[in-house]
Amino acid sequence: DLLYLLQDEQFHAEEHFYYKHLAYKVINEKGIQSALPVTISFNPAFQKLIIHNIKVYRNGIAISQDINKITQVFRRETEAENYIINGLLTAYINIPDIRVGDIIDFDYSIKGANPVLGNKKSYIGTLNESVFIHRMRTKVLYSKERVFKYRVKENNEPKKGIENNIQTLEWDLKDVEPLETEEHTPTWFNPYNIIEITEYQSWEEVNNWALETLLKGKETGYLCKVIHDSLNYGKLGKYTYLLRTVQFVQDNIRYMSEASGIYSHMPKSPEQVLRQRYGDCKDKSVLLCKLLELEGIKAYPVLVNSKLRSTIKSYLPSNKIFDHCIVVVLIDKHVFWFDPTLSFQRGNLDSRYWINYGAGLVVKEGNNQIDIIPQSNYSEITSNYSIEVMSQNGMANMFIITKYIGYEADYLRAILKSTTLSKIEKFLLEYHGRTYSEIESTVPLKYNDDENNNIITLYENYRINRVWVLENEKDSNTIMLQFFPRKITENIRVPSTNKRRHPFLIDNYPTKIKEEFYITIPFPIPFKPSSKSVLD
Repeated sequence: DLLYLLQDEQFHAEEHFYYKHLAYKVINEKGIQSALPVTISFNPAFQKLIIHNIKVYRNGIAISQDINKITQVFRRETEAENYIINGLLTAYINIPDIRVGDIIDFDYSIKGANPVLGNKKSYIGTLNESVFIHRMRTKVLYSKERVFKYRVKENNEPKKGIENNIQTLEWDLKDVEPLETEEHTPTWFNPYNIIEITEYQSWEEVNNWALETLLKGKETGYLCKVIHDSLNYGKLGKYTYLLRTVQFVQDNIRYMSEASGIYSHMPKSPEQVLRQRYGDCKDKSVLLCKLLELEGIKAYPVLVNSKLRSTIKSYLPSNKIFDHCIVVVLIDKHVFWFDPTLSFQRGNLDSRYWINYGAGLVVKEGNNQIDIIPQSNYSEITSNYSIEVMSQNGMANMFIITKYIGYEADYLRAILKSTTLSKIEKFLLEYHGRTYSEIESTVPLKYNDDENNNIITLYENYRINRVWVLENEKDSNTIMLQFFPRKITENIRVPSTNKRRHPFLIDNYPTKIKEEFYITIPFPIPFKPSSKSVLD
C-alpha cells in the first residue's frame, strides 16, 4: 500500500520540541485511501503545533501544498465515552488529488512541554515498525549539564556528537525490516526494538517527583473531616473505618478524568474532589489516602502501568511510564491493595479483588524501588446444572444455580445495578438456546447478593421441550443428550498454531471456573463411565 522512505524524529530537551519528518510513496490503489488524512495530536494547554512543509512529488516534480487550506483542527475527545477528557486537539491534513506513484513528504514540530512533568526528560520509542522503512532516524539533543542514560533492546549503539555546544545521541538506520507480530499477545509484551532514554538516574528520583506532584499541598480540610466523622460512626475500629472509606470513595465519588494540562498527572485537592463528587484514579487515590490518614491509618498512592504490568521493573526509571494509580494500606502487619476506581466491590478486607498490576511505585518518603504487587486470586464461578428428563420424548426441566465469587461478583453486581432483570433473563435464555433450541423459562430469574461474603447466586429455571439430538443424520436410532461446560470453554482461547515466537495471552488469568452437571433419566441407558484430566 505505502512504501515508507523516511521517518526522522528529533527531541530537543532544551527547546522543548519534538520534530518529525515523514515521506512515503503510494504504491497501489489501496494506498491512496490509507495515505490520508495525516493526523497530528497536541495539547494546546502547553504545546504549539508548527507544520513546516507539505509536498507531493509526482514524476520527480515537487508540488507544494497550501498548509492553511488543507489543514483543519478539531477537538475530538476520543476517550469521552470512557469518562476521560484530555483536551487534545487534532490537526487533519487532507491533500487533494493523490495518485498511485506520488510521494507524500511533510514535516512538523510540536513545541512545549507539560510543566507538571518537571525539567527532567525521558523518552520511550522504537527503532522499527510494522512496515519497511528505507531510512529511520532518531535524534536527541541536550545540553552538557544533563546526564542521560539510554538503552536499546537490540543493542544498537548511537552516534554521539556535539552541535552548537549541544550534545546529541543519534540512531540512523537503513532498510529497517518490518516486525511481524502475532495475534493475542499480552499487553506487557513488546516485541519491537525498544529505545529508552532518561535523565532519571534512579527510581528514588522518580519517587521524589511523585511526592511533589501527587501529595504536596493536598491537605485535608473541613469536608474531609465531615466525611471522616460520618464514616467513623460507632467508632468500631480502624478495620471497619477502612472498609467504609474504601466503599465510599469507590461508590460515591464517580469516575471522571479531566486530564488536560497539569491535571494529566497532578491530582486535584481532596476538598475539591469531595465538593464535585468526581475524580480520576489519582484524585480518588489521594482522597482515599487522606481520609485514612485522619484515622491514623498509613496509606500511600501507588503508580502502576495497566498494560506493562510487572515488566515496568525492567524499564529505566521514568515518570512517563505510569498510566494508573491505586492505593496500598498498612494496618498492624496487614497489607491491603485497593483500586479506588472500581465500583460495587463488597466483602471483607481479605477478600477484596484488585487487578493484577504486578508491580508499582509506592509514593512515600525514602522509597527507591519498584515494589511487587501480589497477585489477587479471589475470583471464582461455580455452576450446578440439574437436568431432569421427564419422558422418553425428551421433555426435560433444567435448574441452574450459579455462584459468582470475588471479582466475578463485583462484575455481575455492576451489571445488575445498570441493567433490568428482564434483559438479563432474556440474555441467559438466548445463551442457553445455543445448546438447547427448544428452551423456555418457567420461573422468573432470581438472585441473592451476599454482600458480606461477596457472593452473588443466580437461580435459573427452564423447560426443554426436546433435549435429545440425533448422533448423526444417517442413524435415527441413536440419540444423545448434549451438555457443554460453556463457561469454561469460553474462557479458553486456543492459539491458531503451536509454533509461536511470542507469548500467548490467556484472558482473565487467573480464573477459577467449575461446572457440574447432574442428569436424571427415568429409564436405564447403557454407557461406560470415563474421565479425562488435563494438566498444565
